[in-house]
Amino acid sequence: MEEDVEEAEERSRVGPWEYINHQASNGGTALMWATHNGHIEVCKDLVHRRADVDREDNNKVTALMWAAQNGKLVCVTFLVQQKANVNHADNNGDTALIRAAHHGHAQCLTTLADNRAEVDYAANDFCTALIMACKSESVDCVEILLSRKADAHIKDDNHYTALDWAKRRHNQHIVELLSNDDQTPVPVLEGSPPKNCVSGCTTQRLCSHPSTAARKTDGGCMIQ
Repeated sequence: MEEDVEEAEERSRVGPWEYINHQASNGGTALMWATHNGHIEVCKDLVHRRADVDREDNNKVTALMWAAQNGKLVCVTFLVQQKANVNHADNNGDTALIRAAHHGHAQCLTTLADNRAEVDYAANDFCTALIMACKSESVDCVEILLSRKADAHIKDDNHYTALDWAKRRHNQHIVELLSNDDQTPVPVLEGSPPKNCVSGCTTQRLCSHPSTAARKTDGGCMIQ
């Protein structure tokens, strides 16, 4: 997506709607180029000239999906207002919500979730937006998805849940968010001391350090 915006603007000045929706060899349209780069005025002009907001490129990616992936909030908001399909999936099964979560664009994710994007939609690899947010370590996206009751128990094609990915990324903050949401004890990642423990506890037995009560689990010490 490196086409110059001037070409998109030139296309928007051409009258026939057939040309407005002309697709390049990769299936890209002027509207896709404009949303990819966040040129909202060009987007508005193209839509005014009957650009198809749900047109797909060769990978079944739409303008809304490009905007969500690149964090172009104003374009995401505009396309949602134009009734773009928020739950459309590309060849990989990714939706605009999953793409926003993958790239950590919390505001775009919020806008999509507020406009009926399916929070627990799973791509071809069974990854949901919550799993992608954990993989990309986007705390804001995780918090937003949990507030909308995203299912943290869904497993991807590696049989990993969102919590599993948070552990693999060694992101204690996200681990705590997921554990608190699930009402389960908070596992402390290997090499990390339990809360209030100043001794750097990584024991595999009962922890007796001051102000700490922990027990052995498969993942190490666990706060009680």
